[in-house]
Amino acid sequence: MTQQNFEEVVKIIGDDPKYRHFIDRIKKDFDNSKLKGIPVAMHAYFKKEGEENIGFCILSLSPLKMKQWEKTFKEEGWVGEDFKIDISSFELMYMYIKPGFRRKGKATQIFNKVIKRSKTLGIKSIYAYVSDTNNAALEFYRKSGAKIIHDFSDEAENISAAFMVWKLL
Repeated sequence: MTQQNFEEVVKIIGDDPKYRHFIDRIKKDFDNSKLKGIPVAMHAYFKKEGEENIGFCILSLSPLKMKQWEKTFKEEGWVGEDFKIDISSFELMYMYIKPGFRRKGKATQIFNKVIKRSKTLGIKSIYAYVSDTNNAALEFYRKSGAKIIHDFSDEAENISAAFMVWKLL
């Protein structure tokens, strides 16, 4: 991910208050990578409508995070002791489509592009943690073929949250 990619993400989110935290988190991850002198292992994919970018999907490659997730999943009893995460798996970090373009197939288009590119790169799995105050994101990911590893959703608290995986190869 480049500085220009980051600036485009900021532009796409604009003043959408519900998703401004994406900008802070992406900037933190981006800056931490630069400070540590390592390449930024985040990949940004954009969805255009005409000449305008209307959405994005950000993946990262973090072997350390994958090792930690595997350990946590086992310790919490969400998976069996034989469960393994390939450390070269991607993490789906953020996905966003501008409100006026939602429920028109745009998220599916960009997500399909991400899946296709990941397969081309030989990535076997994409993992994600999703948490939102509505069910739309979780339902979208389920319809996109995600297998739920552990569901934390709480209807009483109006929270939809889960760890999930897409097996690609």
